[in-house]
Amino acid sequence: MQLNSSDGASVELRIAGYWYPDYYQAPPPEALQRFMGGANIPVVVLKSDLNWLQVSGNVTPADRTAWAFADPCLTTSEARELGDWLRQVAAGIEAPFRGYRESQGWLVFTEPNLGFSLRDRTAGRVRITVEFTGELTPPWFRGGPEHAPNSYLMRLDVSADEVAQAAESWMHDLAEFPEREQR
Repeated sequence: MQLNSSDGASVELRIAGYWYPDYYQAPPPEALQRFMGGANIPVVVLKSDLNWLQVSGNVTPADRTAWAFADPCLTTSEARELGDWLRQVAAGIEAPFRGYRESQGWLVFTEPNLGFSLRDRTAGRVRITVEFTGELTPPWFRGGPEHAPNSYLMRLDVSADEVAQAAESWMHDLAEFPEREQR
């Protein structure tokens, strides 16, 4: 999915795959180990981790200081919630919020590295704020006083039609990654 703001900023998000693509068969717990980057550090893969998705992004603020990331920041159900939220925003329906900051109007997830907020809507346009924290922040970012010190905020002014297209693109890509049953 891609959202292009009227000021030249853009956010592109893609589902790159399951975080643990090879563990669908859920072997016995003692077999649920893999080794990280050549270092002999065993990492236990829990059955509850089967539905984490690797999300890739290309982000370009209006000043063109672009960056990219790849991070397992959404589960399959959270990715579906994001698509549903985008559909509701595009349709002019009051989009529900969830997560630990829902009272502040944010859609946030288990890994709070990515968040969305609808700021306002006027005549076929929507203003969305996308929050990047932790591993998703730009490499040059040092924090700021406007929000949480480790959050980078991007404000996007996007047509409702483009939000609808982004939602459908996101949901189309998500269809390749169904929720996997934990055995």
